[in-house]
Amino acid sequence: DLEQVVARCEDLAKKSMVVPMDPLPGEAAQKAEAALKAAVARAEEEAANLKDKVHALEAALKTALDSGRASAETLHSVFEHEQQREEKKRLARSQREQEQEEEKRLALSQVNQLHSLRADYDELRSRFRLAQAELRD
Repeated sequence: DLEQVVARCEDLAKKSMVVPMDPLPGEAAQKAEAALKAAVARAEEEAANLKDKVHALEAALKTALDSGRASAETLHSVFEHEQQREEKKRLARSQREQEQEEEKRLALSQVNQLHSLRADYDELRSRFRLAQAELRD
């Protein structure tokens, strides 16, 4: 988190900037000032490095999110395609079943008509024989 990085850098800078209570004579003051400047430079460099790492992580996260979105969209597209394919199969199966039912009804109707015609034929033949028998008598 960028705020944590900034806070850490400020902490490092504060620790590096400890000012002694007693003033130092010339050369020692210069050494202390140089050490302080070096510490500040290290803290700034570390802050810059951490900032670069944060930017790199943000870019990686964005790339991963974009890739994840693309994968999710692809999966969704495949899922929808499979749903449509399954629906088409279901409709085709339903239509075949309806056609088979209609064929069964038609066949049963034809069988019933055949039986009815057979019964009518048998009755007419029976009447014809009776009529023939009456004519002979």
